[in-house]
Amino acid sequence: MKTTEFLVLAIDDDEVDRRKVRRLIGQEMSLVEAENGEDALTQVARRRPDCILLDFRIPGTDSLELLASFADDFLPVVMLTGEGSERIAVEVMKRGAQDYLSKQTLSKEGLIRAITNAVEKISLERKIYEKQKELEDFVSIAAHDFKSPLMSIAGAVDSLRENCRGAGASAADDLDILQDRVQHLQRFIQELLDYTRSGRSDKALETIDFQELVEYVVSLLEIPIANSGATIEIEKLPNVRGDWTALLQLVQNLLANAIKFRADTAPHIRISAIRQSHQCLVAIADNGIGIDSKHHSSIFAPLRRLHGESDYEGNGLGLAACAKIVHQHHGRIWVESEPGKGATFYFTLPAAPDA
Repeated sequence: MKTTEFLVLAIDDDEVDRRKVRRLIGQEMSLVEAENGEDALTQVARRRPDCILLDFRIPGTDSLELLASFADDFLPVVMLTGEGSERIAVEVMKRGAQDYLSKQTLSKEGLIRAITNAVEKISLERKIYEKQKELEDFVSIAAHDFKSPLMSIAGAVDSLRENCRGAGASAADDLDILQDRVQHLQRFIQELLDYTRSGRSDKALETIDFQELVEYVVSLLEIPIANSGATIEIEKLPNVRGDWTALLQLVQNLLANAIKFRADTAPHIRISAIRQSHQCLVAIADNGIGIDSKHHSSIFAPLRRLHGESDYEGNGLGLAACAKIVHQHHGRIWVESEPGKGATFYFTLPAAPDA
């Protein structure tokens, strides 16, 4: 598409600033305007723009929430602001903006280049997302197709065990091995299904009592906590915006890992969170075996295992699912850790308005 065919939506409550954008774009692109979030959503519903120019501060409109909704819909956004702040730039880029420009230094060449780059970047991201979704759909269908025959095999093994009573230790050992392999495949398929479903909820984000959610997850893990002698320390947690089911899976995966990868002492896990502007930074710290710094990024990739299966159960999909869920919530996830010194997993979530 040529730039002359681009439809750009400028969202700004200031007529002077909109006039400046109008003058800079000139005959290069088509332009429609909105003074607030409500007007903007009406314009988007009427005709989907190729790019959005969004003012950082609009009275009566939460520009960051508006930005997040556009990002969810693969709409390219260039944020315009009168404040040349690096902190703001980092914030809006994390929320899904493709670029960030200061109104004071705005030029025709810079604005047109930013719009063009934003459109191209989102087009590529959409193609990658569609290919990834095709692959995940295939994995999900294949995993479902495998479940039924595996259940039949498991049933046949149980039946053989009954029919082979008294056949000798060798036959019993063979059946134990066969049953173990079937159970392993069943767990792997279930983890594949959990991974493909994670981070794909179409539900709108809602205000969540994160304290209540974490305490509920701890109750679900009552048996492994008791068996390991683990202690869980939960600080006062703020409310967040999110998908309850997805965040439950996120916290459960991280807590289960903290219990699983324990050191010689009983696990001690501390869960805390602080509010940072429009987001909450959550930390889950443990005293476990730790992770070498060379693996800090790769552990969030699917099927990435750092230990042999004989040492720790699992197929390397839990942390990959966590990363998908956090990204669904427009956040970041990372780990700080050293071998033998435990690990702290950090992730960000949208803060609730009343947090």
